[in-house]
Amino acid sequence: MHHAVLLRRDPQGVRRRRRRQPQAGQSPLPLRLALRRLGLAADRGRHRGRLQGGTRRSRGLRRSPGPDQGAPEPRPFPVPVGGVLRDRGDHRPARHAADPLPLGQPGRGVGAGRTAGLHLPALTEAYTKERPAPGRPTVRSRVLIRAFLIAAAALLLAGGTASAAKKKRPPCQDGRQPSVESLPSNHRQWTEEVALLLSDEEIHSFLCLSQDYQRDAFIAEFWKARDPYPDTARNEFREHWIERLSMVRQLFENTDDERARYYLLNGPPGVHVEICPRRSATSIEAWFYGFEDLSQVMGAIFSRRLRHDQYAVIFYRRLGVGAWRAWYPSEELSISALQPGGRLDLPGAGIGGLRREDLGAGCKEEELGYALQIIQILNDWGGMLGFFYERMIGEKLEPIEAPSDEWLRTFESYSTDLPSGAPQLAAALDVSFPGRKESRTVVQTLVQVEPEGAALADLAGARSYAFELIGEVLRADAVTSADRLFESFRYRFEFPVEGDEASGETSPAMPLVAQRYLRPGEYKLILRVDDLNGDAVWRHAEPLVVPRVEEAAGWTEADLEPIFAEANRSLASGEPTIRIIPPGGELVSGYLRFDTAVTGPVDKVRFTLDDKDLFTTKRAPYSVDVRLGELPRSQMLRAIAFDLEGSQIASDSYLINGSPHRFDVRIIEPIPGNQYSNSVRLRAQVTVPEGRSLEELQVFRNTDQVATLYEEPFTVPVELPGGRELTIIRIVGKLLDAEGPAAFVEDTAIINGPATLEEVQVDFVELYTTVDDRDRRPLLDLGQDAFQVLEDGVAQEILRFERVDDTPLVGTILLDVSASMEERLAESVKAAADFFQQVITERDELSIVTFNDRPHLASPFTRDRIEFAKGLMGLRAERGTALYDSLIFTLYHLNGLPGQRAVLLLSDGVDEHSRYDLDDALEYARRSEAAIYAIGLALPKKAKESPKKVLEQLALETGGRAYFVESTSELAAVYDQIGLELRSKYFLAYQSSSTAPSDAFRRVEVVVDERGARARTIRGYYP
Repeated sequence: MHHAVLLRRDPQGVRRRRRRQPQAGQSPLPLRLALRRLGLAADRGRHRGRLQGGTRRSRGLRRSPGPDQGAPEPRPFPVPVGGVLRDRGDHRPARHAADPLPLGQPGRGVGAGRTAGLHLPALTEAYTKERPAPGRPTVRSRVLIRAFLIAAAALLLAGGTASAAKKKRPPCQDGRQPSVESLPSNHRQWTEEVALLLSDEEIHSFLCLSQDYQRDAFIAEFWKARDPYPDTARNEFREHWIERLSMVRQLFENTDDERARYYLLNGPPGVHVEICPRRSATSIEAWFYGFEDLSQVMGAIFSRRLRHDQYAVIFYRRLGVGAWRAWYPSEELSISALQPGGRLDLPGAGIGGLRREDLGAGCKEEELGYALQIIQILNDWGGMLGFFYERMIGEKLEPIEAPSDEWLRTFESYSTDLPSGAPQLAAALDVSFPGRKESRTVVQTLVQVEPEGAALADLAGARSYAFELIGEVLRADAVTSADRLFESFRYRFEFPVEGDEASGETSPAMPLVAQRYLRPGEYKLILRVDDLNGDAVWRHAEPLVVPRVEEAAGWTEADLEPIFAEANRSLASGEPTIRIIPPGGELVSGYLRFDTAVTGPVDKVRFTLDDKDLFTTKRAPYSVDVRLGELPRSQMLRAIAFDLEGSQIASDSYLINGSPHRFDVRIIEPIPGNQYSNSVRLRAQVTVPEGRSLEELQVFRNTDQVATLYEEPFTVPVELPGGRELTIIRIVGKLLDAEGPAAFVEDTAIINGPATLEEVQVDFVELYTTVDDRDRRPLLDLGQDAFQVLEDGVAQEILRFERVDDTPLVGTILLDVSASMEERLAESVKAAADFFQQVITERDELSIVTFNDRPHLASPFTRDRIEFAKGLMGLRAERGTALYDSLIFTLYHLNGLPGQRAVLLLSDGVDEHSRYDLDDALEYARRSEAAIYAIGLALPKKAKESPKKVLEQLALETGGRAYFVESTSELAAVYDQIGLELRSKYFLAYQSSSTAPSDAFRRVEVVVDERGARARTIRGYYP
């Protein structure tokens, strides 16, 4: 940031100021000196109140500094280490310093009960319009801030927010009425400490829990759901909430006023200034976030530029009583009282009964002016982005929005508590220990449910029983001996019924089998079974002593032993596993070594790359060196482990340069091609997109769904029909809160099949196609007969055809912020924000990648306008340009996302610092199948590569379009055209008839039988 005032020392060590030449439109004097000449400087001998070191201190009188002494530098509140709540107003995800929680959601405004208030444009008119020349100040300027002090105090007399009546909560499932008073003291205290975090649904669920171990488990999951970095051992959110709560109790009289609330929710300010001391009629404080001292504040005012984490908040209180409140710019203060001649005319007793003489002396009007100007700057930028200061402050005082209730629904679904009055199922439990996995014992529970009392579903002639098995494993605390929830689990089982068994009279007991991995020791096991077709339930609790198992143990029920003994055969000597250890970094290329972690009796390991044999080794550690090529493209590496007899016993796969948004499921066991008679052990691996959760994993035997898994380990024994019949084991994964084909993935294993069985993968080629007329306007009324698709010159059969106007759009704005964009950055930011507001719907997602000499993900994929705007705030044009590297980085983040994918590239087309060249970028773009819309802004006339040709080629190869403008004022029209085109496409899908090698590029052309029409789509693809 460029400051208007610099500090230096002369040879004698005296601190002096050095002034820069003012830019056009700026005051010729530094702000502090200009305000002094305006008569707005604070009085000498101010009383300063500080909050320091966790205690409240008062310091003696101090003279305000003269022109050569520098700006005062109030010390901030004590700052806890790190900060992951709303620390210092930072809204970007960044470890230990930023805010992983959202600032707010659309539609959330200022809290109820706000009185009408001060109007910011009126207050700051003297700052933002004409500034008087140095000399005698105008009376209008002199009274401006004093008018704010009067109005702020008067507003306190207008009333406050009425306390809301307590909501009557619905009863719990066991009939109890939820009540905080009925909680143990430690849990009651916890609800008070997190009141600003708990949602209504969360507090109701917590109050309905009946056991202390359940409440403890709830608290652990509550914090886990808010952990910004769940892959680490620490929970930064919880740590800093507790730290802030402790500081609030030390710094403030109570936790009810808005200063305490603001501190708790957003952290301490960098600079804290007591504007009017506590002996004044109206006490006022200004909090500056994102600044270290007032000199930085002054620099931001002169440059009129703020980082995304810089802003100011003003708090006030009337007559030293009542609660402190935050001031809002919308709290209107009319300036009509400023009469000609400079007299502040207060009718009668003044505003709200407060006379001007009621205000105490010693208020720091100059520092108040700083805060008002910071607010004005933020409103200027925020208004451009649809992100206003008032809404920001209102949301920062709102309770931190709870995360998705996904975690709460999941937690409640694992409860073993029974609803009152439910009928009982007839069932029996048997526990065995069939083997071990590394140092843990495999605990297998078998619940045999009798058909009597269970409901039989009949839908269109298909009959089946369905049950859900829920379990809790408790372990005594080593210190208190109280029960603690060690783990919980949930399974769903289906039992199709055929023939004469439909009556249920001769149906055998239905086995519900679950396997868990526990270390040897003493536990308590609680199981619950729900009849999903009816209301009947079963619950059982018993002590569980888990032994150390060296060999497989037999079943206690002899008639069931042979059914699952085959499935558990591999557990007798320890389950063999192999895992590829991923390398560091996101995009990798060149020569790279991959290591593996192996357990069990492994004789050799074979590695394949994209299904081609790569290397086989019998020596541990089992590693392989892979030449990946110069371009960071996706490649599948597999490691297959064999035993001494040459049989495959384990495998693992790793997608090199795989997208963080990839959703995949894979069957590890049973091994395709192996022979099984009575049962198999299903073991699966699940890869979930970044930031998403798995809803369920369904298990099918042929066409029958036999089980549903919800969490790791994704393992369950599956009974086979009998004999060695060809059987298909299929798993289907479903994402939570997802719709359409992208929400599901599946994998299949064929067992007991012929040795010559081949697997054929059938993929559809999908083409998003634009058709233009001679005037480059989209044609929207064409039928399927008007289209022909050619692949490598061969006509293909179109199997799916539709107009695209509501297909989800997944896009990225790739914004050049190199030094050459300095004069055009503000308008470019505004155009990007307008594009989001006008084009993006609730089904779409847009992200921002900014780049200079390296790319930066400024905003992840979002459909929230406010979250998107945060990524555009505080941008600075600096350094060189790495266009090709940044484009590859952007396309990588788009990989794996469903829907229509597009990149909106805004740049001057010049590349100076990329590791990759244009050919590499084109090759990667072909593989990504995303359309690139390139906008060339004020292209340089001299460059090593023609910027115009570069942008045109990128757009042509991917089915996009290139636009060229000289001024940022033309960007809005270009974004409008792009938005129209994205909603004016045709979707064509076909199954390729090509027999070309799988690694060969296939050229694609779409021909339209319409005079003057031209179709645009991707130029080709890699299978």
